[in-house]
Amino acid sequence: MTSLQNEDYLFLRLYSIDFDTALGSLAALDRVTDGDVRVSMLRDIVVTYARPFSGNRGRSIRSHRLSDLLPAVVPQKHEALHAKLIRFRDQLFAHTDLEAYNPNPTKWVQQGRATFPMTFWALDYDTLNGYAAELADLVKSVDSAVHDEISRIESTL
Repeated sequence: MTSLQNEDYLFLRLYSIDFDTALGSLAALDRVTDGDVRVSMLRDIVVTYARPFSGNRGRSIRSHRLSDLLPAVVPQKHEALHAKLIRFRDQLFAHTDLEAYNPNPTKWVQQGRATFPMTFWALDYDTLNGYAAELADLVKSVDSAVHDEISRIESTL
């Protein structure tokens, strides 16, 4: 297998595309004022950013993650935001985890008729929206580290 066919290299190239996509969406987000559209875009940005950190299937590598290849890829100043974004992706956007939503159904009877309302935790998109600038900085930093590693590999060819 040549270096260009090495799975680490191929994943790095694909991860770079994910980060470029997230950065493009973040740039477009600045031009969008409709709240419903912004919510959808923010969710897409988080999923796209988080994709390289999830278990991706390779040809020979069963579960590939960027953090396994470049352990210090997330700058320390952004570790808390990174952890939140990964948790949002894993528990709220890509899956419906009870631990995250913490649902609490109850029985309510009014005029002899039972209803079953349920309270649960939901992500406050205004909070997520407030992370947009820091998120852009995070994605740029991670993308830069990925590009550096790609350049390092390509310089050996």
